[in-house]
Amino acid sequence: MYCKLCGEHLYKELTFSTLFRWDYWIHDSCLATFHMDQYTSYPFGRFQCHVWYLFPVGYEASDEEFLFLKCGHHIVEKIINNRNWSIVLFIDDMNQYQMLHMIEPLLNGDLWLIGLFEKYLVETDVRD
Repeated sequence: MYCKLCGEHLYKELTFSTLFRWDYWIHDSCLATFHMDQYTSYPFGRFQCHVWYLFPVGYEASDEEFLFLKCGHHIVEKIINNRNWSIVLFIDDMNQYQMLHMIEPLLNGDLWLIGLFEKYLVETDVRD
């Protein structure tokens, strides 16, 4: 069994509390990086581009589909409950950045980019 975030063996950090855990899919140290309200802001044209993510680091061995099934309800809940956003983008592919320059003239407020990992949202230059 391997951690769904870092991809390393789950029992690398074996403790008494994790030995008998039924739903053990992520290391405690990896779970400590999970935050529902983490975001970073950058200038984007006339407005700000806010990058909102659940995990700051994604790994090559991360099981993104499983993580979205386990943690994605936080993303969906945030999208549904916030009435101040005019455009919502869920970024799960680096190629989706090509459309950001086309969206900029349509904005009447700040742009929010939403994703599981910060790596999808910050690796390319969106700072214009």
